[in-house]
Amino acid sequence: MLHAPRLVRWAKLVVLVAVFAVGFFWLAAPARNPGNSFAFACDPFGYLRQAQLFQQKGLIGGLDTSIRRSDAQYLVDQAKRLGLPERTWADGVAPHCYRYDSGSQAIIGQYPPGTGFFLSLFRQGTGGQHSYTVAIGLAAIAALAACLLFQPGPFGVVLAAGAVVGMTEMLRVPMSFASYSIPWSVALIAICAMVAICLPMLAGRRQLGVGLLLGLLTGMLVQLRLPNIFIAAGLAVFLIVEWRLWTLRAIKQHAVVILASSATFLLAGPGLLAWFNRINTGSALRTTYGASDATGVEFLWSVIRPNAKYYFWTGDDWAFVDASLVLLALAAMKAISPGGRGLRGAVAGSAVLMAITTAFFLTHRIAAPYYMVPSAALVIFLLAFAWCRLPAPRFVLPARAVAIVLIGFACLVGLRMKASSAPLFKMIAPQEILQPDAVVWSEIMSGSLLYYNDKFAAKLPFVHFCTRFDFVRAIQEVGRPQYFVVDSDLLRSNVKELAASTEQVGVYDAQEPFPVLRLVTMNPKPAGCP
Repeated sequence: MLHAPRLVRWAKLVVLVAVFAVGFFWLAAPARNPGNSFAFACDPFGYLRQAQLFQQKGLIGGLDTSIRRSDAQYLVDQAKRLGLPERTWADGVAPHCYRYDSGSQAIIGQYPPGTGFFLSLFRQGTGGQHSYTVAIGLAAIAALAACLLFQPGPFGVVLAAGAVVGMTEMLRVPMSFASYSIPWSVALIAICAMVAICLPMLAGRRQLGVGLLLGLLTGMLVQLRLPNIFIAAGLAVFLIVEWRLWTLRAIKQHAVVILASSATFLLAGPGLLAWFNRINTGSALRTTYGASDATGVEFLWSVIRPNAKYYFWTGDDWAFVDASLVLLALAAMKAISPGGRGLRGAVAGSAVLMAITTAFFLTHRIAAPYYMVPSAALVIFLLAFAWCRLPAPRFVLPARAVAIVLIGFACLVGLRMKASSAPLFKMIAPQEILQPDAVVWSEIMSGSLLYYNDKFAAKLPFVHFCTRFDFVRAIQEVGRPQYFVVDSDLLRSNVKELAASTEQVGVYDAQEPFPVLRLVTMNPKPAGCP
């Protein structure tokens, strides 16, 4: 028979689990799911194409993103034959998220393989729609574990649950979900934060095992997005403060765990990434990113000021980023009080992480609203889980009971995934553009044609202005038919510049009909071009 205090405690735990379960089912409802697994433009196509490669070629073969087919090689050979500077056409002879690389002499994908790997775990074409549900489920499991393993006060429980709700609302922003790497990054970050909080509380083999797990998860984060390496810096500072690694005695005490977790991180993160680079670019030290994306740091007020306004005020995810800063300020004030010592490591790691992240993204011209989201997510989850352990950092449930509850919750995630399934897309293209000798120019749908119709298409607007005329005219002179899939205002403008006359041969039916035009005659080359 249970005593009254124990009965009350178990009743609270049952209510807590029930609230998390009901909340998850509501947050992950199909009506709230922004994912549609449509391979188009850059990020959606790039990640889904990588998943497709893993599914078709296997885990090792899928790391090779190169497009080696005759229609793709024809465009590359034509550019070289004309003697055109590579910088003027390297991006334009490939679909979105791909470019020509001189090192491997092939058209290659730009993004690291981690996101594509996770998407490949689902049936082809469904990974995107399930990413939202899985991300919320993993974050909810991490938050529930924090509430079950520790004895949190009311504020800690609210923070843990609020972190999941805030993450969910952030992912509902279309631009946040447009990059499938964001939901997977945030989900793994929630797990990393929970594992990191538990690590200093363990000893012996358990600590070593959890340390290896943390190294593996952090390495996987780098495979999702290269800037996620900042997450490793934040977690490292957290552990330095938690273990007081500025003393020789502490270093000796934790040396095995530090070395093991660091080695695991290097193998799963930078090591695997170097191998991926070697396969695709011919060198482990050469990035797969093109020059237009791998921009340098610019310490200019004209760059910093608009970026600061964008990330902290006008961008789609400003509320999530600002919430992390507010929570960091509250935690810092709590940490300097006598009862807040348990927050100091999390505050230090979060502060260093946000300082590095802010300095990096504010000094780069290329900006997207979700760039700072992973760092903000670690700040929120790390501080929330650290707050959960403040009253008494001790376990209140047997590990076996916690495991059973979390496994049951994982089953709920599977049920919700099944309920959120959506029909697959089918893109219909005119037969003319599917012919082997047809040269197809597009922009937004350049990747869609390859993914759904197995037809190579290049993104014409990315070819430099004068080079564009030389390129298209040279292909016309040898008699190969050229088609334009008019899927953007920019491409429509390009067609007007290039073509004196065109003939519509049909439409490309891809969510909406896009006119398909065949080039008949060209305009003369502009006077300003050599």
